[in-house]
Amino acid sequence: MMRFRDKSPYWLAGLLSTLIGLGIGRFAFTALIPLLIQDGWSSAFEAAQLGAAALVGYLAGPIFVNMTQNRFRTATMIKVALILCALGYIFVAWHDLGFYWMYVWRFLAGFGGALLMVLSPTLILPYYKKSKNRGLLSGVVFSGIGIGVCVSGLLIPYLYERIGLSEVFIALGLVCLLFTWFTWSTWDRVPVVSESQQLGDHSSVRFDYRNKNFLLLLTAYCCNAVGYIPHTLFYVDFLVRQMHRSFAFGAMGWTFFGIGALLGPVLLGKLSDLIGLKNAILLSYFVYILAVFMPVFIQSDIAFYASSFIVGFFTPGMITLISSYALRIFGDLKYKLAWSNLTLGFSFFQAIGGFSMAFLIKNDNYYPLFYIGGAFLIVSFISILAIKHQES
Repeated sequence: MMRFRDKSPYWLAGLLSTLIGLGIGRFAFTALIPLLIQDGWSSAFEAAQLGAAALVGYLAGPIFVNMTQNRFRTATMIKVALILCALGYIFVAWHDLGFYWMYVWRFLAGFGGALLMVLSPTLILPYYKKSKNRGLLSGVVFSGIGIGVCVSGLLIPYLYERIGLSEVFIALGLVCLLFTWFTWSTWDRVPVVSESQQLGDHSSVRFDYRNKNFLLLLTAYCCNAVGYIPHTLFYVDFLVRQMHRSFAFGAMGWTFFGIGALLGPVLLGKLSDLIGLKNAILLSYFVYILAVFMPVFIQSDIAFYASSFIVGFFTPGMITLISSYALRIFGDLKYKLAWSNLTLGFSFFQAIGGFSMAFLIKNDNYYPLFYIGGAFLIVSFISILAIKHQES
């Protein structure tokens, strides 16, 4: 059995891709929303729409992958996506060009992030499928999300006080470019499971989209996409403007989210190695549901931080577990098709949920969002419970 230390560091490229695509490209923007409003770059409604723009881009990404899977190498598409995520921050700094200019670049950042979330795991994870620590390794790849959130939660307030908002956007983009350069040559060296996967040609692979397990997993993952939106898109603004906390408090709350997101994928991946994927997913959803409801029923500083940490713990953690579960159920070749379509469903519900919630907060009342999020996660729990699959 090959050990973690014996492997080539393809896991590191995977980690940096999730850091860029979601940790910075998607989630760091949450901490910037109050600053956009405070500095007059946008209204509260426009800031929420800019956050939702990335969700629309995230919807377009898997559609693009499904439409072009015979035309481009996976490594090439990953490289393009990394650059898009970087530019999605750098060009927003020129905010004087207007709301629609910023919207386009936030859309492209979401689009790039979706490409990375579809393509990077399907290229990296099958390489580690025979490792006894496959759950842990999967968690390490997705821990980049938490690293990005944690670092941005600490870095954004520090930089904002010293250099200004435009410079913060440029700095985040430059960090993405630096990590892109670091991983650039690695993507061409990652071994592929088969030539058909390398070329993206799945014409010989049949996938039954009516398969009960696939539909249940799809339902769970789609509902997950709505359940996590209140914390991942609006939580800092909820703390600052509805709970009347300072921006420093809101940023610290986001940092707690990042710490949780850093630990979640690794610890949940290891948990799945110990108790099985399905049991780990069910236990996770149970605690996840309680944490999403927490800001409504327990309104203390400790509870706000605890809720942020726990939701952060499970946000990328559930992506890790669902992705690993799909690989376990459907196998190597069908995994890419399954994960691409799971991500498509996730991104569709995320975009619809994000836009709907952005309209619901016109009166600056976030409480209904937490009720909606928790209710959708309950559906996720029930869907996973109904899956019938013998784990090996």
